[in-house]
Amino acid sequence: MGLIRNIRKGLTFLRNDLRVGPEDAALVHEYLSPVERELFYRLSVPDQVHSVRVARICMQSLPHFPELDHRRMVRGALLHDIGKVDVHLGIVFRTIWTLLSRILRDAPERLGSRYLDARPGTLRHRMYVQSQHPALGAELLAQMGTEEGVCKLVRNTGLPPDGPRDTADRVLLAADSDRVVDRLP
Repeated sequence: MGLIRNIRKGLTFLRNDLRVGPEDAALVHEYLSPVERELFYRLSVPDQVHSVRVARICMQSLPHFPELDHRRMVRGALLHDIGKVDVHLGIVFRTIWTLLSRILRDAPERLGSRYLDARPGTLRHRMYVQSQHPALGAELLAQMGTEEGVCKLVRNTGLPPDGPRDTADRVLLAADSDRVVDRLP
């Protein structure tokens, strides 16, 4: 993720007019089941707006990848951060996390993964959720009966950057980084 993108994304948390508009709500309604929609709307508003943005960017890339299941891809994009549901991470925490991740590489992720039993609402719990939200989201979706392909997309957003990825994973990660892609290296 680029520094400018992180700053722009962080600034969205400061806007008090931020919301999922009618067109965005229609997209959420079209692609997500009622139980998935209920879960989606429990995300923080900035996470909802971000997820819709990722879905729209993903949709711009999809015509270049006819082999991908477009409906599954949009659902995965809308749900990719669902592991953060009901947890207030806030701009200060996210800013510190991002800066530490840039300076110390994967140290915050490794540290956060140690706090499985942290009490909700604590800094350690937020660190755990931030570091493990792809796996937490995939598990939550699987328990709700979401198709395995969508769960896999959500889970794979947490793979190491140099890990093996298929085309679907790479298109979704590009969208999460605000990039439309027409081909992959």
